[in-house]
Amino acid sequence: KIIGGGALSNNWCQIIADVCGKNVLRPTNLQESTSFGAAITGGVGVGIFDDFSAVNQLLKIKDKFYPDKKIKISSLKLSLQELL
Repeated sequence: KIIGGGALSNNWCQIIADVCGKNVLRPTNLQESTSFGAAITGGVGVGIFDDFSAVNQLLKIKDKFYPDKKIKISSLKLSLQELL
């Protein structure tokens, strides 16, 4: 999951997915992400939630970005060429 100012950019989310080789999920209400995290943390602290898995039930995902395997392979080739 990605939050913060960079999460507003589709290009940045795709770059993160490509570089990390992981799916990137952008939640709805990015402006409230910090407050949401604080509320979940408080809820776990006082026993409202058993653990942080409550995030998966409460957080709504707006967009998904998947790594482009071709980009990962070509960057790996480039890294190998630089080593040789």
